[in-house]
Amino acid sequence: MRYWCSVILAVMLGTSAAWAVEKIPDLQDAMPQTGFRSVLQGALTASSPTYDRAFGDEISLNCDAPLTDSVNDGMYVEFFCIKSTDSNPVELVVDAAGTDIIDTVLTIYCQNFDPSDPLGNAIAYDDDGGEGTMSAITYDDGVILTPETVYWVVLSTYGASMTGTFLIQTSENLVTCDSVPTTSTTWGALKSTYR
Repeated sequence: MRYWCSVILAVMLGTSAAWAVEKIPDLQDAMPQTGFRSVLQGALTASSPTYDRAFGDEISLNCDAPLTDSVNDGMYVEFFCIKSTDSNPVELVVDAAGTDIIDTVLTIYCQNFDPSDPLGNAIAYDDDGGEGTMSAITYDDGVILTPETVYWVVLSTYGASMTGTFLIQTSENLVTCDSVPTTSTTWGALKSTYR
């Protein structure tokens, strides 16, 4: 009996000592998650939606950036609904290492974005602001989004028939519309995520 009591006591002491050490997460196979780790990713294929891409080089925080019609129509496109969590500038950079599309275009639109009207409600446009022919809207561009307001990030190809995968690194103050920022997590916010 004394033997078993000694064994149980030793196991309990050893276990409580192990509990005192903070568990270190295994991040070896961890992948950033959209909205929570500030990454937007996907692929443009022949089955992707298309739109008639605009062109422009001015920024307007009033949702009226003066875009013009480009000669490039029928570009493959992907849309991301985003929100800013604060009033600091945002950043979106197409990562050349995670992108095999030859040439990308990034545009930010206000909530009433209509793919059939690519000239309306734009905030910012970028063609080659990143590495090589990759797009980037950087902190230096001064794009500030109203917190908790819906905006659309549109990634398209520069020319028709371009396909491939893409990875957009974003600033930490951007989340996707279906995520709930930890600073304002409430039961109501969590319920609204699943409605």
